[in-house]
Amino acid sequence: MLRDAVSVRTALETNGFISRDDFLPDDTFRALNDRVLQSWEGGNGWRTRVKGPAEAKVLPLQPPSKTLKIRSLLDEQANGANSGFSYLYHSLHQENDDAGLIARISTAVIEEWNPVIKELIGKWDRTNFSLTAYTPPSFLDSHTDHDPSGPRYQITLLLYFGDAGKQTKQAGLVFDYLGRKSIIPATPNRAVLFVPSPETNHGIPRANVNGTPAYTRLAFSGWLI
Repeated sequence: MLRDAVSVRTALETNGFISRDDFLPDDTFRALNDRVLQSWEGGNGWRTRVKGPAEAKVLPLQPPSKTLKIRSLLDEQANGANSGFSYLYHSLHQENDDAGLIARISTAVIEEWNPVIKELIGKWDRTNFSLTAYTPPSFLDSHTDHDPSGPRYQITLLLYFGDAGKQTKQAGLVFDYLGRKSIIPATPNRAVLFVPSPETNHGIPRANVNGTPAYTRLAFSGWLI
């Protein structure tokens, strides 16, 4: 655990992010993880988010067959001259979370990171959090979370959930900071924190879906604003 301001800033200056394993107490994590798995399996409030060359769309939760078709279309469009930033994944946003699960996770995550948050930004006004699910066709093109023209994302927070026995290399987060590339496996109860900047490039590459074993990369992610 990073316990002082010097180690926190050194980690951020070196890698662009901080990662902590066994982040939440085991009993707390297991209880939340069970609810996350149940939420994803139930599908209530979940949506499929898609962006290709055109504007982003939020669709009703798509079944695997349709998600695969969407991925095929996005792959075809990626060869175009104006392909741009693209993604395909499923999410449950805090505004659609009638069960209050995201609020519970948010409280636990912020409490654990609180000393680091105070050191880095002090105050924040609101949150924008979701649960996300990446199945084999899913991907998220590299981006920074830094947008000077929009809401200022002060800190990005992630916490991985899911079945540890179904991890795959394709589900890892690729982080590229000042030319230093790291791959962060989606290990359950691993937390990640970073301060968005023009250099905090990160994404989930497009996996080859032919013959890919079934898996779901589940995570809590979002921002303090």
